[in-house]
Amino acid sequence: MPKDKRRGGAGRLLHLNVGNLLCGIAVVILFIAIGTKLAPVFRTSPRIITASTLTDVVDIAELSTAEFTYTGIAEAYKDAEHKNLLCHIRYTAVVKAGITMSDIVFEVDHDSKTVTATLPEIKLTAYIADESKLSLMPSNPDINLHDLIAVCEQDAQEEALASSELLSSAEENIKSIVNGLLYPVLVSHQYALIWK
Repeated sequence: MPKDKRRGGAGRLLHLNVGNLLCGIAVVILFIAIGTKLAPVFRTSPRIITASTLTDVVDIAELSTAEFTYTGIAEAYKDAEHKNLLCHIRYTAVVKAGITMSDIVFEVDHDSKTVTATLPEIKLTAYIADESKLSLMPSNPDINLHDLIAVCEQDAQEEALASSELLSSAEENIKSIVNGLLYPVLVSHQYALIWK
């Protein structure tokens, strides 16, 4: 009786080994099949760096790189000449500075292996953080909410333009992001990035 148990165990062991062997062969065949399909994707053919290639690498629709909250007081006027003051408006706005990434201009010099990048003008956008917290003086001027918000947003943008820190911070952040996005492409081809 003990011999039968051993023989049954050996038979089962042999059955498991044949099953494992067949499974292993199937996995190897699968890897070979997948490898032949994906080989063209991973083939390291030489690539030429062009300005359009670099623009595609950094193609993010719009990038906001600096943001600050600004509390200010704007003045709304009754007339376009800004002579008749209607009211003062205390507001809190969020101002964002950024660029459209596809507007970055790249110049590639293959001889010196450099890429010169030129940033577009940094754009500022402002929006009122909370319309319900606008404070008016006098409290009930004859002006609609849409016009109040437009006056506050314009004031916030003007204040932001006067802030060299915001624009400088935005520019440095943009350069860091572009450097990070282009690093793998440029380093693999031994190119250097220069900012203009």
